[in-house]
Amino acid sequence: MYKDSVLTASEDKILKVYESGKFKGSFIGHTNWVNHGVFNHDATHVVSASDDQSVRLWDAAQSQQITSFNDHQLAVNSVSMH
Repeated sequence: MYKDSVLTASEDKILKVYESGKFKGSFIGHTNWVNHGVFNHDATHVVSASDDQSVRLWDAAQSQQITSFNDHQLAVNSVSMH
């Protein structure tokens, strides 16, 4: 869905997607700063890392959280998806 897009992570607790410089959507659910986010290889999913000690997996097309991984004891700074 979001091929050739920019994904931003922010202190406002939200991931945002832009295509051709235009805002396209938000991923809302973290309860603290979002430190990092990435699309998977075909841009169907997003994974994010946050100061709320969680990693979240998102459906990119729906901007909806699929699951949350909450095993960290401190902030999560980065993520990768393969």
